[in-house]
Amino acid sequence: GAPASQTGFGTFNISSTVPTRTGYTFVGWSSVYPSDIADFQPKEMIAIDANITLYAVWQANTYNVKFNANGGTGTMSNQSFTYDTAKALTANSFTRTGYTFLGWSTSSTATSATYTDKQFVKNLTTTNGGYVTLYAVWQKDPVTVSSISIATKPTKIEYYVGDTFSSNGLTIKAVMSDGTIKTLTSGFTVSKPNMSTAGTKTITVTYSGKTATFTIKVIEKPVTPDIPEEFVFSIQEPSRIEIRNKDGIVLHTVVEGELPDGARIEWSWDNNKFD
Repeated sequence: GAPASQTGFGTFNISSTVPTRTGYTFVGWSSVYPSDIADFQPKEMIAIDANITLYAVWQANTYNVKFNANGGTGTMSNQSFTYDTAKALTANSFTRTGYTFLGWSTSSTATSATYTDKQFVKNLTTTNGGYVTLYAVWQKDPVTVSSISIATKPTKIEYYVGDTFSSNGLTIKAVMSDGTIKTLTSGFTVSKPNMSTAGTKTITVTYSGKTATFTIKVIEKPVTPDIPEEFVFSIQEPSRIEIRNKDGIVLHTVVEGELPDGARIEWSWDNNKFD
């Protein structure tokens, strides 16, 4: 947009036409190049006695960047920039619980970042003294398991040696990273105890990398005595009889004959025949 060449001698007015340059402000004309100082202004009268070339003098525009937390918390100061000069964005200091900072965007609804944290940028606007707002872009963190605990132990927690362990009835409580709590009856793994020996066994429950434990008791199976189906013994007449209040009749009797270990004697009588 430079004005057309002018022809004359002596004195004349410089053209009023002002050239333009993206991102820069025109400050006047200079007779030397390069120069950041303007010697003449449009419409100014000058005197010449020879050909002269006037060069436009430009000043790069400056602008400011505002940082918007966009749902996060914290404060960040505005940052100034000069057109055509790259500069690193101020390091992000905003935070948002449950979210990860991805970067910056000029849109508050963006789901992906246009600029990363501390990225070198330039020419975000051409307006001198203008403002550009960069909005923080957040990504919601996936909900993870913070910890687990045993909510309900299995229905059966006592076994004999050689029995098969069962986790039926087991429930766990999972505390999630977002503060919610889940009660689970499946989806977790349960370690298998050694059921071939007696003792207290620790069972480990694992869910999403977190563990909790509980114990079961394994005891020796009782030995069943080898009792023959028939054996001979005799019971004498009661040696004495005691009458007790509330308890009724107590019979004291002697068994003649050897009984195997674990055997027991039961007897009954007919109340109708008792005097």
